[in-house]
Amino acid sequence: MKASKKTYVVIARRWGESETHSYFVGTFSKKAAALIAADNERAYRGGKYDCDVIESTTQSKIAPYRWDSNDNWWCEMPNKFVREASPTLDQD
Repeated sequence: MKASKKTYVVIARRWGESETHSYFVGTFSKKAAALIAADNERAYRGGKYDCDVIESTTQSKIAPYRWDSNDNWWCEMPNKFVREASPTLDQD
C-alpha cells in the first residue's frame, strides 16, 4: 500500500463563521501554498470572508459513510485544522 500524502483544503467562510455562506477555494499539496491562497482570498474579498485551511490525508480508499443516531450522514476522515477562519471579522 502506498504511503498517504497530505493535502490542504481551503474553505472560505463569510465573516469567518461556519453557519453562514461558505465556498471551496482550492486543494493544495503544500501547506504554504494553501495559506497563501487563504490570505489572498481574504484580501480579494475585502475581509468579508476568512478561510479555514484543513490538512487531510489522501487515501486509496474513502472511509465508509454512515448514519449517526440523529440521522445525519457523515464520513470519518483524518482531518485537522491548520488554521481556522476567525469569526471575529469586522462586519461593518
